[in-house]
Amino acid sequence: MEFRFKDRHKETEAIEVPRGSSRNPLTWDDVVAKFKPLVSLTIGHNDQFAVIDAVANIENMGGAGFARVLRTAVERNIKELDSRTVASAGKALSSRSAVSRSYKH
Repeated sequence: MEFRFKDRHKETEAIEVPRGSSRNPLTWDDVVAKFKPLVSLTIGHNDQFAVIDAVANIENMGGAGFARVLRTAVERNIKELDSRTVASAGKALSSRSAVSRSYKH
């Protein structure tokens, strides 16, 4: 890998075994740290922990149990997003209504 800096000097470093490969695997904490930002828009914060726990225990809960946890987490987030969208739309309509009433006087 080669790095070029603003002052025009460069440094090179060879990476023999890339991180995340079978010879240099990610730790559990690395995987969790990578997972959270990737799912933050589709799975709420608290449900992220439920999914992480389900992955950690997938051998005990099986595929169907894992699928249930994941489906619940995603569906709950969809409902939260829908309720926020409805609330935002209601506020927008309310403020438009107030503005239009003020122009009628």
